[in-house]
Amino acid sequence: MHSYSQSTTEREFSENLSRLTDGRKGTRFLAAFSGGCDSLALLCLLCRAAGPENVLALYVNHNLRPDEELEKEIKLNKENCDRLGVQFVTENLGNRVKELASLRGNGLEEAARILRYKALEEAAYRFNCDYICTAHHRDDQIETLLMRSLRNSPVTSMRGIPEKGFSGGVAIIRPLLEFPKKQLESYLDDRGLKWSTDSTNEDISIERNRIRNIEIPRLRQSEPGFEEELLEKRRLAIRMCGDFQWDGSDSIDLDYYRSLDSAKKLIVLYSMWDSTMQSQLPATLIDRVNAAADMQDGKSVQVSANGAVFSFAGGVGNRRLILTSLASDRAFEVFDRPLDIDSDGLELPGGMRLVISDSGSSTDLRLDGGAFCDNVRVRFYREGDRIVLKDGSKMLTRVLQDMKIPPALRSRVPLIVDDEGLCAVLGTVWGGRDRLARRFISSSRARTFTCLKY
Repeated sequence: MHSYSQSTTEREFSENLSRLTDGRKGTRFLAAFSGGCDSLALLCLLCRAAGPENVLALYVNHNLRPDEELEKEIKLNKENCDRLGVQFVTENLGNRVKELASLRGNGLEEAARILRYKALEEAAYRFNCDYICTAHHRDDQIETLLMRSLRNSPVTSMRGIPEKGFSGGVAIIRPLLEFPKKQLESYLDDRGLKWSTDSTNEDISIERNRIRNIEIPRLRQSEPGFEEELLEKRRLAIRMCGDFQWDGSDSIDLDYYRSLDSAKKLIVLYSMWDSTMQSQLPATLIDRVNAAADMQDGKSVQVSANGAVFSFAGGVGNRRLILTSLASDRAFEVFDRPLDIDSDGLELPGGMRLVISDSGSSTDLRLDGGAFCDNVRVRFYREGDRIVLKDGSKMLTRVLQDMKIPPALRSRVPLIVDDEGLCAVLGTVWGGRDRLARRFISSSRARTFTCLKY
């Protein structure tokens, strides 16, 4: 039985934090704060190490539990933040988690994670925070490694949860990765702090909960050394692959990809595949993708296998390697949603979101609300689509060809339409460019329309 002292826990955490931030002083930290044991311990330790004035706690409400439970949780979280002297901010996602889960088809847990990190990124920018801190700890690492080992994941995935990474350009650090959960519980008990409990953590239909609540306790009884064996596999994977990380995006700048060594190319391809597909990445496909990536003729190349397509999209000097799953094509065929041009946007299939704002860069698409006819909607390609551009009417197929968007991606280009026809083609999201119908003229009343991928 381990004995954990409060002072030792604080010293070890402070050393980790200094190492992960390169000893920077005066930095501001955004803590991902659910109110559970892990995130409350993170918040307390951040306050001790950096001062509460340099810490902000963000609580993201996914609206996936009973209102009464959430209200009690938020109340307790606010009380704990007041006690620590930390600013407490909440972000309510409304019904967006369920909507995104329906569009992506990968479950509520994945959708909640995507939107939670998006909320963290936006809050970090809004409150001028240098780092996002999450409360992943040693037990989380063991769960992740066990899940990946059971799936027979490639060596690149066996590096587990990284201590440091980036999300939307903001640095993410995980200073608790070496701390067992029992140590965090002991630390909070010593300080007399109470934490909230998420009822969904007991739902064993969720894979991670089943691993945590059933498989790991069983393994601790039958194979007491299994945790150290998993951690040794992680250390070996890190030695083999280095500390190069990829964020799981489904696209990468082609010139950058070409500049990588073979090990890093493997990490990128496996990470892209794991985030998009449910099967194993065929070894033969890796060779074909790399051979196509080395081609210098500027053509739109496609490499496909196992229900997936690697495409090389964009013009010369601005090409990207993009992975798409053909299994979700039906979602694009049937998607047709009303668009409120005065809203902040709309969730789209394939991990995309149309963002509408009153600000933006000079390169963003701008649409004058006064030029729309009735029934403004967002949908995707249909046979026979035409758009009236400045230089005349053109078939949409030809417009997408001119953008050098590969055939596998053309059915995934979002379109804004109304009763008069196509208003805009949002081709930038797939390496093309945005095109505007002739009847739309930018003015002081125009809003920006940008399509982003999660």
